[in-house]
Amino acid sequence: MAPSEVQLDYLRPAIDCRRRRVLYFAPHGHTNGHVMSPIEITPVPGKVFGATITGVRLNNLSAPEFAEIQAAFLHYGFLLFPEQFLSDEENIDFGKRFGELEFGAVPMANQHKAEDGSYGDIISLETQRMRTNVGNEAWHTDSTYWPVSSKCAMLSAVTVPAQGGQTELADMRAGYAALDEATRERIEHLSAYHSTQYSQAHDLGDFPAQDADTIYHGEP
Repeated sequence: MAPSEVQLDYLRPAIDCRRRRVLYFAPHGHTNGHVMSPIEITPVPGKVFGATITGVRLNNLSAPEFAEIQAAFLHYGFLLFPEQFLSDEENIDFGKRFGELEFGAVPMANQHKAEDGSYGDIISLETQRMRTNVGNEAWHTDSTYWPVSSKCAMLSAVTVPAQGGQTELADMRAGYAALDEATRERIEHLSAYHSTQYSQAHDLGDFPAQDADTIYHGEP
């Protein structure tokens, strides 16, 4: 990977996704994708989900503002907050408003992160850490290998390349709704078992060593 590859800090509130109701709680004044308060919610053009939220600072949210954001999250499924520039602590504080964190402000990068927040040496592709990162570039849903999956993932871009490096998303709700009735009835009560070891082996071509006493693998 080139030195200009995307660097992300990663937050994932650990809430049972099965309890997440696909309902739209329309806050007061929410009309045609916009709100009558300083917060502006703009649906992603030409897509079935996703919205951009502006007019608010995530490091200084009032309770009504967060309620509006949470309602938009439940409705749109994916939210983009441009130009926030939050610190690690502010990212974590915002994540905690959604629930207990699985982990917070973990760098998902191809460079080592120093204590001062800067990024240094490029991590070799031969390391298990980078092999795991490469494996994660394939399509996946976060945390499905846990008995209780997380509610959502939060990504905060620190350094981005001039082109490329996008994170692609898909709306499983829209996908399910588009299925024919016979298929929906056939899979309605089915469950799947996901092994992170097997999925990594599929992407990497071998079974990576597992860290002692955890389900994780790779260098810290």
